[in-house]
Amino acid sequence: MGTFSMSKKIISSNGISERNNKKCPALSFEGYSYRFDKFVSANTEKRWRCRTRDCNGCMYSINDPENSDIQIRTPHREHCIPDSDARAIELVVSDLKMKARTQLTPIPMLYGDAAATLSVNPSIASRFPLFGQSILLCIERD
Repeated sequence: MGTFSMSKKIISSNGISERNNKKCPALSFEGYSYRFDKFVSANTEKRWRCRTRDCNGCMYSINDPENSDIQIRTPHREHCIPDSDARAIELVVSDLKMKARTQLTPIPMLYGDAAATLSVNPSIASRFPLFGQSILLCIERD
């Protein structure tokens, strides 16, 4: 099974926190990005919908921190292509934003640390946003 992450709470040994632009819980799994949709089955399962517009992809996770089983119920459409590199960048940027809000470390130093973590993989590092006004606006907006 692939790696996945869920917002604000590590639910597996390989989980990393993430939130989407609307501050809703988000989850990354096998290159796809999902947003929390609703609880089902008397709050025992969480339904996650694909974040790609016009994609019906949907999966369910058990609402239990000790159990990290995931079931894919609705396949993704043909136009929805998984992008593990984009998900990795989203996770690093999400972590960078959280550190910028909670730590006193200057933003350029935080950005340098984030870029260093991605420098191991050149294809991901080349897609990481350049430090400048756009990243500063993005961090300040959140």
